[in-house]
Amino acid sequence: MAKKSQSQIITAVLLILIVIGLSVIILNFSTSFVKEKLESTGCFDVIGQLSFVNSNKYTCYDDIQKKVRLKVHLGDLETISDFLIEVGGADTKSIKITEGANITGVKMFNGTQVLEMPKKNEERTYVIDVNEKPESVKIHPIINNKEVCEVSDSLDSLGICR
Repeated sequence: MAKKSQSQIITAVLLILIVIGLSVIILNFSTSFVKEKLESTGCFDVIGQLSFVNSNKYTCYDDIQKKVRLKVHLGDLETISDFLIEVGGADTKSIKITEGANITGVKMFNGTQVLEMPKKNEERTYVIDVNEKPESVKIHPIINNKEVCEVSDSLDSLGICR
C-alpha cells in the first residue's frame, strides 16, 4: 500500500511540473511575439500627442472667407513626421501636412504657402479653403513617413471665427 501512495504523489508532482513548464514556454513565446508586434506599430507612442487647440480665433470657421483655421499642438514627441487632416461633411477632404509642402488651398496663418510642422511642444495654425462649414475635423499622426495612425483628436463642431 505504501508504494502505491508514493506513486500517486510522484505522478501528481510530475504533472504539476509539466504544466508549469508548458506555461513558461507559452508565456515566453507569446510575450516576445506580442512585444514584437507592438514595437512595429509606433502608433501607441503617439496617442494623444497631436491635438487641436480650442480657440475662438485660431480653431474656427471663417464664414466670410469660407476657410477653416486649425491650430495644431504637437506634444512631447518628435517621432511624428507628418499628419493628415480630414475636413468633412457631405464631402470629406484629406490633407497631408508635411514640412516644406506647398498645397493648393492650404496655407499657414501668417499667409505663407510653404507649410511648417510644429516642433516638440509647439503649435501651428493652418488655414484651409472649404466650400461650406465642415461637420467634423479629424487629425491622424503619420509616423516614419508612411504609417497613418488612428484619429488622435477630432472636433465635431467649429465655432465662427472672432
